[in-house]
Amino acid sequence: METKAFVARLRPGRKEDYIEAHNSFSSDLRARYRDAGIHQIRIFLLGDQLFMYVEADDYEKAQAALAEDPLDQIWQERVGPMKNPDFQPLTEIFRLD
Repeated sequence: METKAFVARLRPGRKEDYIEAHNSFSSDLRARYRDAGIHQIRIFLLGDQLFMYVEADDYEKAQAALAEDPLDQIWQERVGPMKNPDFQPLTEIFRLD
């Protein structure tokens, strides 16, 4: 299992839209993410700063599968323009297990 973390910033005035989009994340899309090997996604918000935590069997493989998925393409078109820039990866420097 892989753990990944990312940050991004919301575009001004898009906070409520972004929250609403995620409140209406469809069960069909949730199933596609699970089928791609993603077990957990958590998104946290501080001001306009987003932090995303992901657990996946193989993150790169899941991303490749979802990039080909028409339902995820629609989702990315919906939420992508709300972020500036897109999610950037974080480097893990410490873990307390």
